[in-house]
Amino acid sequence: MPIKENVQFQVAKPKIKITNLSKSFNQGKNTLNVLDDINLEVQEGEFLTIVGSSGCGKSTLLRILLVLTALLKERLPLIIKI
Repeated sequence: MPIKENVQFQVAKPKIKITNLSKSFNQGKNTLNVLDDINLEVQEGEFLTIVGSSGCGKSTLLRILLVLTALLKERLPLIIKI
């Protein structure tokens, strides 16, 4: 098989990119950290599953993505840098 020269690759920008996302809730005098330094990239066409035990922050992460997507009126790519 001949070797092709001058092959160019194009790296697609992620549809969703999250960098250093953290979220905590105050519970009286205590602070509950539910997301800590989350980094995530999702490319177009990728299938993503978020798995974890109860209370680990799955729903919190999805709610953050939902609110930001609604605020941006579905203008993607969605990039979150905190």
